[in-house]
Amino acid sequence: MVMDMPEPLFMAELDSVRTLLNMLKAIQIKGYMTCEIDSEVLTFVSQDMHSIKASAYMKREHFSQYRFTGSDDTPRFTVGSDALIGCLGIIASNQNDGCKMKYAGEGAVFEIRGENREAIEICRLKTMEPEEVFIGLNLGDKVSWLQATLMKSDWFKDALSDLDSTCESVTFHISPDDQFFRLSANGESGEWNMEYPARSDAFLEFHAETEVKFSYRYSHIALCKKALEISEHVSLRTDPYGYLGLLFSVETSAKAAYVEFVIAPLDTDETSSQSDSGT
Repeated sequence: MVMDMPEPLFMAELDSVRTLLNMLKAIQIKGYMTCEIDSEVLTFVSQDMHSIKASAYMKREHFSQYRFTGSDDTPRFTVGSDALIGCLGIIASNQNDGCKMKYAGEGAVFEIRGENREAIEICRLKTMEPEEVFIGLNLGDKVSWLQATLMKSDWFKDALSDLDSTCESVTFHISPDDQFFRLSANGESGEWNMEYPARSDAFLEFHAETEVKFSYRYSHIALCKKALEISEHVSLRTDPYGYLGLLFSVETSAKAAYVEFVIAPLDTDETSSQSDSGT
């Protein structure tokens, strides 16, 4: 007698893994990623303690099939980022670069399966307990935003490419009165400034409730470069505590997918680092 196998908690199919692969490469800031699944979106998160969090979001409309049979609780598990990206990279190298994903529930492997005429690739990634949730800017809470600007990715990418890599911090300065967005830093080659008027071609939207001026580690800002390479637009938002949210819109054949970075301001970052190290 053949026993019916229980239906997996999550099953999905992508016609092409390339967009997801590029998004995961853009958020790879640590050796592990946490996956979160619900009925509408598949999310991968990579974070560095309490100073920076990077997320990749793919909604169900990006999948040719998407089925989640769980309850209201969102399953969360952690996988090795090198193994995950390596698996998708192998599938992406095939002419038929679609894949199927499956997750049976707590303690189960995360399975990714790709097929072509010559071979079938099956990756079963060991899952681990998820990392602690990062606490920072809540991009869904519009009341908390001091400013929200929508900028063309190419303009922001050009600004970061001109930054002196020897600088330790980058200051974001946005003024509602003088209507400008300014980046500034100091490095071995001296002081660097880049300023964009609100009415320049760089912006699609420019909104600031009050003057905003916070500094961030250059190394954290530089991690956004890969996201800029694959995105069309970037939304920059800041909350009253200085947390910076950068939401990158990645065009697909369906609706846009998103990569998000949340970065703590320099003083908060230093305080958290000291607390985590026990000093």
